[in-house]
Amino acid sequence: MSGEKSPTIRTITLHVPSERNDWISISSIEEAVDALSMLKKSLEEKGYTVWSTRIVLPPPPQGVSIDRILDIRDKIDRGVFIAVGGFYDNDPRISRLNEIASNDMFSYIAVKDHANLDDLAFTLLRWSLDTPHIMVRIALEFKGNREFLTPYFPITATPSHLQEPVYTIALLYPNWIIDNMKEPSVSEFSNAVRRAVDRVNRDAELVASEQSIPFAGIDASLSPWMSDSVARLLELVGRCSLESYDCIPILYSVNSVLNTAGKVGFNEVMLPVGEDDYLKEKAQEGTLTLEDLVHLTPYCLAGLDMVALTLTASQLHSLFKTLHLIAMMKNRELGFRGIMLPPDYPDEGIKLERFGFIPVVKLKSETIRKSGEEKRRYESHGPLIIP
Repeated sequence: MSGEKSPTIRTITLHVPSERNDWISISSIEEAVDALSMLKKSLEEKGYTVWSTRIVLPPPPQGVSIDRILDIRDKIDRGVFIAVGGFYDNDPRISRLNEIASNDMFSYIAVKDHANLDDLAFTLLRWSLDTPHIMVRIALEFKGNREFLTPYFPITATPSHLQEPVYTIALLYPNWIIDNMKEPSVSEFSNAVRRAVDRVNRDAELVASEQSIPFAGIDASLSPWMSDSVARLLELVGRCSLESYDCIPILYSVNSVLNTAGKVGFNEVMLPVGEDDYLKEKAQEGTLTLEDLVHLTPYCLAGLDMVALTLTASQLHSLFKTLHLIAMMKNRELGFRGIMLPPDYPDEGIKLERFGFIPVVKLKSETIRKSGEEKRRYESHGPLIIP
């Protein structure tokens, strides 16, 4: 075990609390950038590869303008990702969240009820049609939670109870788990996850004591990056196809492992289509449809993450209502992050910087039409006659 290669650290994230009688200052963010640099260096010296460093801010109070938020990005190194917290769906400032995203910062909208979903559908559709590349930095969160401690963007915000900066860690480890299982099974998956999390926890605590920056914990969520595929790992462990019902028990078992392994955040399976090569293949082939992903959302956190869709505003509104109801039923945070393209979009997907080609996730009815199944059914059974 001592010879095992270290799992990759996807990100080190510093959560910065509000200052007394204020929201946040540029100097405190500059201090956070310096602290992240020290944390990264210390963990790299312990043999880890660190992919990114991130800063999370508390939700901006009502008196904080969008212009003040935009001023942060102009003064901070763009090599550090910044999340500015959540905004309720009735906050007038959300009309300018596209400006925050255009300036390379992340934010999300916390949906409290159905009342504003129609307006949100139109707003997100307009932003996406105008500037599709910014939609990777904006999300909806359907439980209405404005304070959520996790290293995963965009749905993250420093909680108000924090009195000092703390750091958290996320891992990139689907392939690491595959390499460290004796055989593909839930028990071997569980053993590999616990070894990875325990190992990083131990070293992160040592670094915390060395740097005098408290370590809040690991979000053990399974999240992919291209060939490091969560979908392929799930199918391997469960000997199932992700879009079929027989993968549901595996998702449940895997999430049970993750929920007990992590200390902060989501600790669930993540299926961002635009970040998983295997999911991209399934979406492009039409074997994984929008209905399949919606069907998976009760069992994994972000079944609708990094999806390219060709929906009307009315269809998007219906989708949002469904996701909100699932979040209420699940009683956990549930997100949406998508790139909406025109219903008559001529291409099979869209190419975005960093993410490459993202295929459109089709409706099941579209995949049936494409395969000619409707025509074959009609010829086989004849027209439907309603008496």
